Amino acid sequence: MLHYFNPGHEAAVLNASPYYIPPANVRQLQWDLAFLPAWYAEPGDQVLLPAPLDADYALLLQRHFPTLPRPVTDAEMTDDTASPWGISPQALHHLEGIACRQKVTLRLPAWHDAYRYLNSRAAARDCLSTLLEALPDIDPALLPRPCGREDEVRAIIHHSAHVWLAKAPYSSSGRGLLWLPRHDLPEKTRDVLRGMLRKQGRVYVERVLDKVADFSMQFACDGAGRTSFIGYSHFTTNDRGAYTGHFLHSHERIVNYLASYVGRELLEDVQRHLVTFFNKCASFYPGPVGVDMLVYRDNGRYRLHPCLEINLRHSMGYLALMLQHRHLAPQAEGMFALDYHATPGEALQAHRHLAATYPPRIEDGRIASGYLPLCPVLPHTKYQAYVLVHAAKE
Repeated sequence: MLHYFNPGHEAAVLNASPYYIPPANVRQLQWDLAFLPAWYAEPGDQVLLPAPLDADYALLLQRHFPTLPRPVTDAEMTDDTASPWGISPQALHHLEGIACRQKVTLRLPAWHDAYRYLNSRAAARDCLSTLLEALPDIDPALLPRPCGREDEVRAIIHHSAHVWLAKAPYSSSGRGLLWLPRHDLPEKTRDVLRGMLRKQGRVYVERVLDKVADFSMQFACDGAGRTSFIGYSHFTTNDRGAYTGHFLHSHERIVNYLASYVGRELLEDVQRHLVTFFNKCASFYPGPVGVDMLVYRDNGRYRLHPCLEINLRHSMGYLALMLQHRHLAPQAEGMFALDYHATPGEALQAHRHLAATYPPRIEDGRIASGYLPLCPVLPHTKYQAYVLVHAAKE
């Protein structure tokens, strides 16, 4: 399998052109974290990089993680099956072009027009609607309201005591969110809203909840109509909803934590209905899919939002799950973090500080404690992905 990291997937699906060029920040993210799929890929796989892997980092991996997939540049590719982070016309065109230039055979996943729907918030809303019909414990007021005009958004917030949030149909990981002030929209907010409506045609408006915990359920689809549940991921966001990192905890610890708020039975019911939904609506899709959820407070009780968004692609949640299962020592836990540094050199400085403060301890090819960068950190790096690990508490 040849793995290819193409973040900004939802925007590429929205654009739908094989010639789509991601914005500069996404291209930087793609360059800095190109090696990231190595941590969920299988031994013997390949990971496509834009440049040869840094020699010092390669030496670290050879010493401690010799079974990780092989990093390759375009010129080093061999015949294989391609596995992009997310399937889009742009990603498939890019990989096909490389294979043609290098004269190698690269088996690509098929593009289905239905992927455009399944990658949108429309699909997440329809999925939530299905769960509402089946599960009376879920609050019907969670259902997002689609709005195609500014006055529709203003009508929702005008007489409401709640705080509302507008979401672009194609966005994820805390991007494409617009926080709406109570009662009316100042001009700056209106300008942003008009831009979202002009670019994507509509927004989905939903109530801001008193959040307790962000988490996701991770599934695997086999492309033949069978979906399997593979685990939970528990993640963190900043105060504006942008993704910051994942807890690396055991399955049992995450389940016990979530069940203490909403009950194990409800979680299992949601899991079962989501398998049915994907078996029906994504039967042709081969790959991982994550459903973001949250626990929130509502009038003195804890409740579950079972479908904030659907990630029909590899995701940081899937990566965190694989890190926990494959690369952490049995009695270890910690955090997977993704940091952004605006100024060149800041990431390298942070990397050196973390490496000196938390030296890694690696036992039998698994991280027992300390700091480990998941991608090389160089003078030009801006996006830094790493784990901080410690012994699990009793």
